[in-house]
Amino acid sequence: MVKEYKFKQYVANISSHMNLTPDILFSDQRVNGVALARKILFYICSVHGKMKVVEILHYLKQNGKEMSRVAIYKGIEYVEKLVKEDEDYPIIVNHLSKINIDEVK
Repeated sequence: MVKEYKFKQYVANISSHMNLTPDILFSDQRVNGVALARKILFYICSVHGKMKVVEILHYLKQNGKEMSRVAIYKGIEYVEKLVKEDEDYPIIVNHLSKINIDEVK
């Protein structure tokens, strides 16, 4: 339940920041902004949300998005590289990973 709440909050944060709707985030669009937003979602879920790839896949499927494990792993690796190489990305990722966990307690 807590992880599902986190996932929804991450989706809301990323959608708002990237000026996307959740429907577009979970669509099959592969334009750079949408693909990057999905990759950031995978990374935040994995690193900040402590979710396993199988859990991320489950929540994606609940939102109508089918993906492979490999795609999730590659997305996580891609954002890990950005976080290491671009000083702005750690700030952005930390901002987007903020949630109010007290709302679920």
